Amino acid sequence: IHLLTQLRDSSLHLDSLGEADLELARLHLARGEWEEAIKTAEAARRQSPAPDFLQQIDWLIAEANYRSGRLEKAAAIYEQLAQRAPRLSGNALFNAALCWLRLDRPDEFAAAYHQISNDPARQAIEGELLLEEGAVQAAQRKPQAEETFRKFIRDFPRSARVSEAWVALAELAFHA
Repeated sequence: IHLLTQLRDSSLHLDSLGEADLELARLHLARGEWEEAIKTAEAARRQSPAPDFLQQIDWLIAEANYRSGRLEKAAAIYEQLAQRAPRLSGNALFNAALCWLRLDRPDEFAAAYHQISNDPARQAIEGELLLEEGAVQAAQRKPQAEETFRKFIRDFPRSARVSEAWVALAELAFHA
């Protein structure tokens, strides 16, 4: 890590150094060093302007912001990725929606959920997001959690996670 950091801080400008910086950013992310991960990913951005490479950098920066609790910043980056990177669109929208859900921003969550639900190819993601919404509502002791879990069971009866929704309903009933 020390040698890669020295390379990052040098004045050299090569595409291959961008890859090295991105790998260093991943190492920092894995170690929970959010600020260093972001700083290093930004250094990687300066090394290579390739669109696919920049998407990897943006994803890593969004993830570092998410993990560090800067959910609003992470959500904005995920939404930008959803617009610019079709292959990342579903996962990026899902992550943005989770950020808005955890921030208790229902309008932004609903907008992301609506985008996901309008695309039949993203049906599995829609189900996962609905289940997450129920879990967050239950954790926040919101009364609509029960209906969210019931909607998940009704709309996604073949989901591998339907048993989780049933267990959550049972726990809600037990604690009522």
